[in-house]
Amino acid sequence: MLRRKIYSELLKWKNEPFKEVLVVKGARQVGKSFIIEQFIKENFERHLTIDFVENPDLCHMFDGNLDVDAILTEISVRFPGFSAVPGKTAIFLDEIQMCPEARTALKSFVKDGRFRVIASGSLMGLNYKVPRSNPVGYERSIEMYSLDFEEFLWALGLGQEITERIKGNIASMTPYDRPILDDLSRYYSIFTIVGGMPEAVSKYLDTRDIQEVRKVQGKIVDGYREDISKYADPKDKDKIIACFDSIPLQLSKESKKFSYKFIDSEFVPTYRTYESSINWMKDAAMIEMCCNVSAPSEPLEEHVIDSQFKIYMRDTGLLVYMLGLNAAKSILSGDTRVNRGAIAENAVAEGIRKNGFRLRYFKADALGIDFIAVLGSIVTAIEVKSGNNRQAKSLRSVKDKYCVRRRMKFEKTNIYKDDEGVEHYPLFACAFMEEMAPRPQVDLSIDTSEFLKRFA
Repeated sequence: MLRRKIYSELLKWKNEPFKEVLVVKGARQVGKSFIIEQFIKENFERHLTIDFVENPDLCHMFDGNLDVDAILTEISVRFPGFSAVPGKTAIFLDEIQMCPEARTALKSFVKDGRFRVIASGSLMGLNYKVPRSNPVGYERSIEMYSLDFEEFLWALGLGQEITERIKGNIASMTPYDRPILDDLSRYYSIFTIVGGMPEAVSKYLDTRDIQEVRKVQGKIVDGYREDISKYADPKDKDKIIACFDSIPLQLSKESKKFSYKFIDSEFVPTYRTYESSINWMKDAAMIEMCCNVSAPSEPLEEHVIDSQFKIYMRDTGLLVYMLGLNAAKSILSGDTRVNRGAIAENAVAEGIRKNGFRLRYFKADALGIDFIAVLGSIVTAIEVKSGNNRQAKSLRSVKDKYCVRRRMKFEKTNIYKDDEGVEHYPLFACAFMEEMAPRPQVDLSIDTSEFLKRFA
């Protein structure tokens, strides 16, 4: 059984006094249903799963009165063996986007307060089915991704004590001993190929066969295309699939910037031509968008240029699958330069996003920085090198021209800081970027002596 970090988030939600509904969002096949069902079985005396994809007729339970007792009556008819006990019952509404009125009913469950409710959805950002009203203020949303590198290491048998020590080196910028560095780099190469989709990881653990893993990945990628065909607006379907299929080629370019000519070279398309198609993929949690900023300075979001962006696959293993078997073989042989560093850059983008940071880059004139992130409160320039290139011309320029204080490189190296203050990390360290964010020391003590003197 794969251990997932989100389980602790579910436990925290269960133990909090305000009984809001928890909505778990994420792409298809990242393990939402499995982990939620495991959680409710282990933590509630009574539990019920209502799957609106497997049983679409169950949506009719929410056609009428959305009062909790009325809904419970409908449930008792369709699930005669289930009885809800106040304070001891969890109801899981799986793929709730298929039943918009069930989402409207979430407010009723919160106001009633007798039962805990969790919902999940793979296409929550899409508007093909819209509820009468969203229960704003009554639900908490969290995003679930495929496994990250630490969860992958847990799956390989490395315990949390080991991964905490791995993170400790990153936080303190302490180089790894060579055997440990080599082992972690090897594990990360395998993780890059396998990716973090639970079924793919499980297949790897069972077989250690990349060909078998690729069969699973192919099924997932085909599932993405089926979702497009099934749920997208008919006039957009072909454009969405064309955008999706162009991602490996887009990332194999030197600049990585998304270019419409790689989708259709017969005419000159514009951002407006493909805007809805790209937003569909984003809302379906298939991709991550990384927008250019006009200046690498705070507040970073005020400088975002929406029409200039790069697109990354949310799961790098799926990108490797789309690039072909030779890409996987190149990674295993140690050649990370494959496809002009497309895989390495996608992997770092995945690490940044899974650590909770927004994806941004900076390109102005001849100066280009792969990623710009705000770590703590510090704007940080990040470069990705698939090999071991000690030159850092772009990082030097961004410091001189824009006064960017913190700069780092992810590459085939150990941990160190060079004479110009640039931090160097091995590629796998991107999976632990949270450890690189400075932790501000906040003084919460209060001196009330002067205040009390005024009332003496």
